[in-house]
Amino acid sequence: MGEVTALPAMGSVFFDRREPSRVLRVSWHPETRTYVLSIWRAGECAGTFQLPADAAPDLVHALMLPLVEERTDSS
Repeated sequence: MGEVTALPAMGSVFFDRREPSRVLRVSWHPETRTYVLSIWRAGECAGTFQLPADAAPDLVHALMLPLVEERTDSS
């Protein structure tokens, strides 16, 4: 999809535990109030997803819910 570009000032990179050359980039774009999630393989972008800021809490909830339930179950 594209060449490696510098990550915006507000963003993070997460490495896939199965394959170090595969990463998830999460970047914040304040001008559009959008997060961009992109999958990179060996330095090339394989795909992107634009997440509106107002949907971010739902994504965080979806990520956290299993961990909260896991803690509750083990108590």
